[in-house]
Amino acid sequence: MDLAEQEVRSPSIHEALRYWRGRIPPGQRVPPRRHIDPLDMPRLLPAIIMLDVHRDPLRFEIRLAGTAIREIYAAELTGITIAADDASPLSTDAYPRLMHAVNEAAPVFARNAVHWQGRDHVRYDVAHLPLGADDRIEKILTLIERV
Repeated sequence: MDLAEQEVRSPSIHEALRYWRGRIPPGQRVPPRRHIDPLDMPRLLPAIIMLDVHRDPLRFEIRLAGTAIREIYAAELTGITIAADDASPLSTDAYPRLMHAVNEAAPVFARNAVHWQGRDHVRYDVAHLPLGADDRIEKILTLIERV
């Protein structure tokens, strides 16, 4: 389910959001990728996913996924592509939110469960934080934390 920022329970997501906002240049809505260094947030590294944004057609490739991500999903996600024409549960769930983050050049928040693996008890908050220029989002920094 989509969330408003104030509904996010995860302290780690709020920490990442403060960091992300602190890297936005004056007059822009999102920080460029070069202004973001995941090593600035060492405590959050296990919960980070970095996605490349590809166009024509719009799709997202998971460039890296932290160790906590593998634990939540019980799978390695690095290298997976999320696309509109992919009927996998991950794409069906994540694609609309990632597309919104790209189209609006704005963060997107949600609460979800790993329902497609019969693991409804594994619930998490997620934030998709776009990186690039306002008119050209190149990457998405995603943070996931169990709640």
